[in-house]
Amino acid sequence: MRNHAIAPNLIDLIRWQSHWHVVRQDWSFFQNDFAGRIGTKVMQSGDSVEMSVNLTVDAVWYALVFVAVAIVVLARLDPLLLAVVAVWLVFYCLIFWSAMPRITQRSSQLSERWSQVSGRMVDSYTNILTLKTFSTGEHEDKYVSQAVVEHADTFYQLMRVFTLMWSALFVLNAALLIAVSWVALAGWNAGTMTTAAVATAIPFALQIANISGRILDVGA
Repeated sequence: MRNHAIAPNLIDLIRWQSHWHVVRQDWSFFQNDFAGRIGTKVMQSGDSVEMSVNLTVDAVWYALVFVAVAIVVLARLDPLLLAVVAVWLVFYCLIFWSAMPRITQRSSQLSERWSQVSGRMVDSYTNILTLKTFSTGEHEDKYVSQAVVEHADTFYQLMRVFTLMWSALFVLNAALLIAVSWVALAGWNAGTMTTAAVATAIPFALQIANISGRILDVGA
């Protein structure tokens, strides 16, 4: 269904709608921007929306099913395990809600910088006859390289946010695994949990850690 119904139709539909709205803008809109930059945004819009929709649906559906199963299983094994997961979930939501706005802002800025680089390069090639006749190579190189440097600086800023987010998630997941293992082994030593329960609880914690990274990756 995705390959034959959703992807081809949605991508081209988004591109066509984007083009339909862009081409009806006032002439000053095109005078104040690069044709290559505008075209790049229109062409990228379809792929971006289609990928976001598919990844979000897959990740959210998988997460909802797994979380529901995990809550039922862990609650039956030991309510304390469920409390540990609940505390982990609170901190996970804090990481998500603090990182996503920053990633959205940096990604938007990076998209603008990328469109600027693409626009300047394409316009240079489009007007190559004028550039060869009247412009100097040094001036044109500086014009394009400035956009490339600005793109790289914005990229660094986005990667710093990703580094902080993944580092925080790594520490949080490590704490989850340690806490679940400690509670499970303590219950086993006290005789309140069986060996099978311990063997069930720890893999569940590992799977929670894995799915948390996937959801953050999709959200980013």
